[in-house]
Amino acid sequence: MAVIMFIPPLIHDVDWLRFGLAMAACVFILSETFRLFCCSADSHLTRVMNTFRNGLDSGNAVLSHLWLLLGCAIPVFAVRDTWEPSAAASGILSLGILDSAAAIFGMGFGKTRWPGREKTIMGSFSGILAYVAVQYLVFSLHSLRNPATNIVPWFIQGVICAAWEAISDQNDNITLPLVAYISCALIPAVDS
Repeated sequence: MAVIMFIPPLIHDVDWLRFGLAMAACVFILSETFRLFCCSADSHLTRVMNTFRNGLDSGNAVLSHLWLLLGCAIPVFAVRDTWEPSAAASGILSLGILDSAAAIFGMGFGKTRWPGREKTIMGSFSGILAYVAVQYLVFSLHSLRNPATNIVPWFIQGVICAAWEAISDQNDNITLPLVAYISCALIPAVDS
């Protein structure tokens, strides 16, 4: 859903996307603050928000949705002066494609787990392939006159992200996009 909602405005009007992401973050923060301080534990809003709680949420606050939004937004805001679609899209694609494909294929087809982890090797490999394919598609859509021909940087970025996703015990909704953005900075997909 995030890929479908955020990639088209990222390609066509990044400033409008930045505005929308900032406003959505404000709404999430204000609604969670209202829920925590003005609603009872058995209110309808609290019951609805608790459906979004995951194992990484602690205490009374439900922040997974905010971390997901911020994870998608941080790279979009970080790319300022030069248009770098690969870097700007890295948060959206690392969560919306790599993490999702890893989870879907890992749960559905993965048998062999990483040592000491719940994540599967098949899930990680599927996430890498999906990330590379969609990065290529996004970059090619943005630059139709000069489409990318070298997918090696995206493959390396995908391997770094999949490795982080497989070994990290942190909330990957916020850390995986940061790793993706840093890997895009370290291993640029196009020559300047």
